[in-house]
Amino acid sequence: MEKRDAHGKPVPFSIEFWTADRKLKTGGELLALEGCILSKNQKYGKAREKETIVNTNPKKQNHWENSTRNLVILSSGQIRKCHIRLIEKFNGQNVYW
Repeated sequence: MEKRDAHGKPVPFSIEFWTADRKLKTGGELLALEGCILSKNQKYGKAREKETIVNTNPKKQNHWENSTRNLVILSSGQIRKCHIRLIEKFNGQNVYW
């Protein structure tokens, strides 16, 4: 996920992970995403046209404690949250915990 090329730009990756939401009691779908980067590196992806993102969640987004990562899909600019323990495949290789 953190890999960069010789110019310092993030290398896109493919990922498959299971969806889950304990509050809404939904999930169980396997999502396969191609051409993703971490959101902290999104300035290198397709530039989002100065959107203002309003955070309606008062809780601090502590990705390290919650074991989550925000992924940017380069083709659409969409941001998806992924729990690292629910990752099934990374760049075509199975992930075992």
